[in-house]
Amino acid sequence: NTLRARWRFPMNRLITLSLLFFGAFAQQKIPVALYVMSKCPYASEYVEGFDQTVMQAAGLPDILNVTINYIATVDPSEPSGFDSKHGQTEVYGDLMEVCAQQSKTPWAWWEFAVCMYNNYDSIPSNAAACASQSKIPFQEIKSCYLAPQGTNLLVESIARTNSLGIKPRPGSPTVFIGSQCVYGYPPCQSLDPTSNAVLRLICQTYTGPSPQGCANVLQEQ
Repeated sequence: NTLRARWRFPMNRLITLSLLFFGAFAQQKIPVALYVMSKCPYASEYVEGFDQTVMQAAGLPDILNVTINYIATVDPSEPSGFDSKHGQTEVYGDLMEVCAQQSKTPWAWWEFAVCMYNNYDSIPSNAAACASQSKIPFQEIKSCYLAPQGTNLLVESIARTNSLGIKPRPGSPTVFIGSQCVYGYPPCQSLDPTSNAVLRLICQTYTGPSPQGCANVLQEQ
């Protein structure tokens, strides 16, 4: 019993240290927060540029925690319970996208959002096709946005947007990387997502092992 006790403590310490190590590693992911209106052409351009330049770079999705929040208002007088600059079709797009973010398949929601923005004029009628493309069962999205769950998710999303004072004009899109505003409102930098500026900032900010997609932009320094 004494011998077992002597070995138990070091093993417990080893497990604890391992959990702390992996926990710290997981926390190294860089938060990227986008605040948009789903039918805003400028948001569409930004999302498409960010996808091509950053999300398609090798290993970059593994070091990012990307979220999209929405610029709208709670309005019980509207059919959806919300109002948005581009009307009720935009609200329904917001609801579908915020519901897609609940998908348990890694990055499926992002693929869904990119598909929606690629043809933003057709939102929300393009949702079923985008769900199929991103391998999210459309019924899952539909059952969410037609239920209180979707309403609650959008209310929470709008609250996060409002907490930063972001308004429809000129707020969509507004983009934060960590705590740094890199595009939009309030007065921020205007880093072009189609250039390497956003990718370079992310690669410079990341403190873990550099992913392959960072190699070229870090060599350009």
